[in-house]
Amino acid sequence: AQMVRQLGHYEIIYLSLKPLDDVSTVQIISSLGQPKLRLELKEGGQALVFPQLGLTAHTLDEDVDLLFVVPQRLLAP
Repeated sequence: AQMVRQLGHYEIIYLSLKPLDDVSTVQIISSLGQPKLRLELKEGGQALVFPQLGLTAHTLDEDVDLLFVVPQRLLAP
């Protein structure tokens, strides 16, 4: 809540989130369905792209390392 008050007047153009606990790739796929695209990352792992949700999950060793989210309002033409 404090962060929302501090940042509330800024427009969010994306969120980059690191899970605090282990989240497996299987959990993400079972929750969101199959990604539309899988990209190999230079650092290893994959980027699972869910364009309809504005979400990309970066995986490493079968766990989610990073979630990158773009708000839906920015995806509309």
